[in-house]
Amino acid sequence: MLKVSETVAVIVAQSLEASVMLQQGCLNLSAYAKRIQPEVERITKKPVKTGSIVIALSRLGRSLRAERTLLPPPTALEVSARSGLMEVTFERTQRNLELFHALQQRVAPSPNDFFVTTQGTAEITIIAPESRLPQIEAVFTGVAPKFVLTNLSALTVRTTEQDIYTPNTFFAILYHFAMQRLNVIELISTYTEVTLIFEEKDLQEGFEILKRFLRH
Repeated sequence: MLKVSETVAVIVAQSLEASVMLQQGCLNLSAYAKRIQPEVERITKKPVKTGSIVIALSRLGRSLRAERTLLPPPTALEVSARSGLMEVTFERTQRNLELFHALQQRVAPSPNDFFVTTQGTAEITIIAPESRLPQIEAVFTGVAPKFVLTNLSALTVRTTEQDIYTPNTFFAILYHFAMQRLNVIELISTYTEVTLIFEEKDLQEGFEILKRFLRH
């Protein structure tokens, strides 16, 4: 049987909103204690006073404030945008893998090109300028792509080397877009770069969201 303090910690951990507000000292402890009281009693299998939950929340808040923030803003050394992109996805068959390798040999992206290829366990995805579509179709002659999406844009954030060791970095970025109901089609990362793929129409709004929470 869990203690009240352990039960409260479990319940708070299941709510991002409560965790962040408690860590920032903004949570109304009495109101939240009343809200979760039935759940605390159900888990502990005994009556629990609201005051006991408030005390547990207060102690948990002090503990959270001593830890790293749950939504750490990455340090942005540079933010760049690309438009006029497309995404093409093929099934990951042996034949398509051979064609994929042939494509990499034939298509030599220029230094200014945005050209990303990804191999999953069942799919191969290419994100590139729309102008590259004829070259891709020429290599994959007779092979119908699984998915094609045009009118895409990319926002790339170049971060510091330390951000790779910071918990929740990707989550912190995506959280802000989720709160604004802005759809992120793809997330691509390298050692110190994170790239978000959007529909072209969402590029400006995505850029404004990034500016609001990134550290410079």
